[in-house]
Order: sequence, then C-alpha cells, then structure tokens
Amino acid sequence: NKSHLLETLQSRSFEVRVAPKPESDRVVNRTQERLQAGGWKGYLAELREAARPELLSELESFLFYLRDRSAAEWDQDPHRSRDFLEALDTVYEIEEALTANVNQKLALTHLEIRLGNLLHV
Repeated sequence: NKSHLLETLQSRSFEVRVAPKPESDRVVNRTQERLQAGGWKGYLAELREAARPELLSELESFLFYLRDRSAAEWDQDPHRSRDFLEALDTVYEIEEALTANVNQKLALTHLEIRLGNLLHV
C-alpha cells in the first residue's frame, strides 16, 4: 500500500501484486466449467448479485484462469495471448475498483464490455 508514502514518492511508485496460486487447480477448473456452461456473460451475470467478499474471491479465481489461458495461448498465437493479458489487467483494475467500493453492477458491466472487446465474445 503506497498511501503512507510522501506525495512525491506516490507519484513515482507503483504496486506489484503477487497472489498465491489456489491450493489446487480445482478452483480454476470450477471457474473454467462455469465459463463453458454459461459463457462470459452468464458467468458475470451470476456475479452481479454476489456478496462483495464472494465476488472478490471469484475474481481471484478468474485471474488465475486468465493467466493459465494466456500461457496456453502463447505458443499457438502470441497476439491472442496478449489479449488474455489485457483481460487480466482489466480484471485487476475492476478488483481494485471494487475494493475502493465502486458500484458492483457498473464495474461488472464495464468488465463484461471490455472482455467482449478483448476476447471477441
């Protein structure tokens, strides 16, 4: 958290997020199954009414899924892999916004539109 830094340092600093991988790939597999069953829009629609802690947990799982997809796509199509990396950045931004208490439905609508543009769904 850079909020305790002097203002001049805050403008020149950035945050690095490191998150542990879920204890098992079961969480990522569950996310993948939900995405395959209902697509991106169906998955995000389910999250619109979720409680904030549950939503943030789901977004963490979604981040791991996107990271795995990006790595899998890299050898086949590096451009497509970059799309997944941009989607990953977007999810991080949404997660940060939700932590700052923005409107959950609006944030997920933004995420849905951005993912649709990046991943062509």
